[in-house]
Amino acid sequence: MLSLNFGPSYTARQDLIFSPMVHRNLTFLNVGVNYTREAKLFQQAGLSYANFNPGVSTPYDFTIHGDAHTAYPHSFNIIDLNYLTGIKVKESRGSSLAVGGHFAMDVQAMNFVYGRTSSFGYYSTLGLGIFGRHQYTINKKSRLTTTLQLPLLVWLARSPYLVNDDEFIENTYSHSGVQTFMSFIGDGQLVTLNKLQTLDLDIRYTFDLTDKWK
Repeated sequence: MLSLNFGPSYTARQDLIFSPMVHRNLTFLNVGVNYTREAKLFQQAGLSYANFNPGVSTPYDFTIHGDAHTAYPHSFNIIDLNYLTGIKVKESRGSSLAVGGHFAMDVQAMNFVYGRTSSFGYYSTLGLGIFGRHQYTINKKSRLTTTLQLPLLVWLARSPYLVNDDEFIENTYSHSGVQTFMSFIGDGQLVTLNKLQTLDLDIRYTFDLTDKWK
């Protein structure tokens, strides 16, 4: 099954490296694609993108050499990639349970704007973990699916303390977006549950409109 999704998304994000403030924003630029294959081996792959433009206060004006300017809001770009594969361990009338392993990548590129200056920030995780998926058939046309993902081993990369350091400046020296991103990722570290605790819960209701559309 191939599914496309779009719609509003809300974030409340705090990063103490940049600010003690909680940045909140509602966006309509939230899109994704998802592929699910249900056979002896269950597989699911998904990719999503969202852009947020939060601001702690309303846009404010400032002056540079006597010229008036309006400050832009911050910009957060968030990309999520997921792949799950496993087997069905229990199946009964109207209900099924699948378990297995998953790979997840979370990339967050942020631009914090403060009037005439700005600071770039990043946060990225690439992890392996386990998942459980329960699907309940309500009737012939509708189902309720719950998926729980728990990363166990994660490569974590994020902005350095005090926003940037010598290594951060070295990583941006190439002026190549791809090379800079790979350098940022390379500066990460391998962590487990003692350093990073995160849990993904997905609850989905599906209704069959026709044989092809859900």
